[in-house]
Amino acid sequence: MARDRQADKLIEVRDPHRGLRRTQKHTVEGITDLYAAAYRFAITLAADETARTLLPRDELQTMVDDARNAEAISRKLLDSLGYPLPTIGHYYSARLGDISLKFDEAMTILEKDLRDESEA
Repeated sequence: MARDRQADKLIEVRDPHRGLRRTQKHTVEGITDLYAAAYRFAITLAADETARTLLPRDELQTMVDDARNAEAISRKLLDSLGYPLPTIGHYYSARLGDISLKFDEAMTILEKDLRDESEA
């Protein structure tokens, strides 16, 4: 009888711990997806000069800010949880072809476009 109660107590502790680990795994996957989406979006937008010129300045600014913030947040969260950033190599777009920009390079292009447009 006492042994059954001890086993029940262990189950009461282990089951929530398994749930915690499962939730952490899904959370890290979501954060990794956010990082990758921000990265892909920024480099695709930077590579697509036509789309950038068609977008209203305020919408382009919002897009750039969203990409920058999503990348920064996911970077900080992954680091605080002890996970490395995902490795993102070349990205291929069906319309634009191979895009070999890095995130920082893409942000430099996008921020330059925004500065040039505000000066015009």
